[in-house]
Amino acid sequence: MITKEELEKYQIAYSQGSPLIDDSTYDNLLEEYVNQHGEESRPFTRQKQSSSVNDIVGTIPKTYGVTKPMREGQKIYSDWVRLNGLTHNDWIYLQCKFDGCSVAYDCKTQRFFTRGDYDNGESVDVTELFSDRIGSDEYRKYWDADYFDAVKFEAIIHPSVFYEMKLNEQYKRPRDMVSATITSRNVEMAKYITLVPLRKYLNGKQYICHNIGMYLPCDAYEEIEKFISDVLGNNASSLFQPYEGYACDGVVATVVTNDTDEELSTEVIPGKEVAIKILNNIKETTLKNVDFQFGRSGRITPV
Repeated sequence: MITKEELEKYQIAYSQGSPLIDDSTYDNLLEEYVNQHGEESRPFTRQKQSSSVNDIVGTIPKTYGVTKPMREGQKIYSDWVRLNGLTHNDWIYLQCKFDGCSVAYDCKTQRFFTRGDYDNGESVDVTELFSDRIGSDEYRKYWDADYFDAVKFEAIIHPSVFYEMKLNEQYKRPRDMVSATITSRNVEMAKYITLVPLRKYLNGKQYICHNIGMYLPCDAYEEIEKFISDVLGNNASSLFQPYEGYACDGVVATVVTNDTDEELSTEVIPGKEVAIKILNNIKETTLKNVDFQFGRSGRITPV
């Protein structure tokens, strides 16, 4: 007979990137537990996500490196530009990709969701974790229910908080703490999580949040690599205030309609978005032909 403590152990191990059992076994144990204790005992509130929520928290394609592959045969950003038929006249907004978890806010229902690990498109309702943000002046500007439909955020925790609270004794990376907090529904720990706005959604269109990036022509490869280098060297902190110091695991290049500073005139071109994944320390990884890299461990984590 499966216990709540055993389920929590499996959830935490999974969120830390070291699953103890495979997904199908966990699902069977979860259903066994729910059958014994009732639907209200289910760790997640599972809810069929709308197409808009799915778009908000869904994954995007990934490339590895800008002009040189991190490993032979891997896709690189310059190939993505060529395959999409982009020219020098096409502009991108290059956003820093924080190493956290995607969270979406539905402005109409005033509920938060994150992506569930389910093949049938179900999402996870995490409103209880972030309900204190709904009435916050700091966040209200991003989700005026009378205007926007939804907002996509990245949930992250500052490394200084991570180490001051000695969370590194439990988790390998700040991202693992965020994932475990969401998985275990720890409301108290959620207070230490920052939500970084990435996209705003309105009438079926999405717009860039101008907070953590810069405009460049899509084929400005040297400038893109310099942007990455500046992020690595912490020389671009003025772009990211108040998000300076948070862990990054790549950048996201998004083709946009123009290069203005007006958020609602900077529309994202549907399907023209890619993550550039990079690592940081060549000596700690077996990857070859690396221009720039993020992360000390040499591990590539999914966006």
